[in-house]
Amino acid sequence: MYAAEELHVVFGPVLRRLSATLEASGQPWMLIGGLALGAWTEVRGTKDCDFAVALPADYTGFDMALQRAGFSPAKGGIAEAAAEGGVVRLRSAAPGESPVFVDLLCAGTEFERSALSRRRRLEVLKERIPLYVVSPDDLAVYKLIAGRPLIRFKRVPEDEAYLRRWAREWGVEDRLDAALRSAAR
Repeated sequence: MYAAEELHVVFGPVLRRLSATLEASGQPWMLIGGLALGAWTEVRGTKDCDFAVALPADYTGFDMALQRAGFSPAKGGIAEAAAEGGVVRLRSAAPGESPVFVDLLCAGTEFERSALSRRRRLEVLKERIPLYVVSPDDLAVYKLIAGRPLIRFKRVPEDEAYLRRWAREWGVEDRLDAALRSAAR
């Protein structure tokens, strides 16, 4: 786990290289997970960085572009995850950088496509790296699905009906209700 004060050193170069590679792919992508939470609230420690991406129909070139940028699959590859709409764990170990893991969520569900359409452009970390970042409401849904607490999130939903729709769809309405009660305090 990397502490909040070292995130810019560890993740800054990786975020720059990965965002450039994703941008060049022409496919929608966004930062999700702990680093996205830090973009919307306070920065906190994390062990990896998480992205969601809509893969192109032919992802062979995409896979090769990731590898040219210094990202190699930790196990399996894009093809396996794309077939299942799953997660590819990438390892980044460019010369002079700390090894970092990146979880690349291959967006395949209706919710993920909706979330990608609602992403926002923000500047993250101390270097103010411009990235597409998941919207606060969609981040809340991702965190609810993963069973992660939203105690630090402390945000009123921008669109509570939207949030409730996806919480109902994923069967996490009880978690949403608890998070909203906590945020109201």
